[in-house]
Amino acid sequence: MSPLITGSFISLFAMLGTIFLSLFYDSGINFAFQSTAWPSIFGLALFSVFTILALFKGLKLLGPTKTSILSTSEPLFGVVIAMILFQERLTLVQWLGAAGVIAGAVLAVYEPNTDLKAVTGAKTELVVSDPIQADLKPGQGQSKL
Repeated sequence: MSPLITGSFISLFAMLGTIFLSLFYDSGINFAFQSTAWPSIFGLALFSVFTILALFKGLKLLGPTKTSILSTSEPLFGVVIAMILFQERLTLVQWLGAAGVIAGAVLAVYEPNTDLKAVTGAKTELVVSDPIQADLKPGQGQSKL
């Protein structure tokens, strides 16, 4: 399914869920915004569509595991943008949290250039692939350690 259609369904059901939940509040949904707020609301809506499309494009390019891991860095980018635009300052604990998010994303995405093919009893077979010899037939250009 195309990212545009998938993103449309996500937005549609998010909207329906919001409307459903608003039924349980006395105030309901209030659209009585000042006219100066509407351009910001439309800008936020367009930016949200872009982020959903980018998420699904990343999903197609990177696969689900790497995309979900990298999406955990989204709050980190929010903090960096807040620091740049609004001169926000982080505490030591917040810096440590940001470092933890970055380290976790890097460790989760990192793949060494070796494949552990089989571990049987005391014998371990490690196959090291050479990307330069990628055009060779399977079994060729691999050294067994």
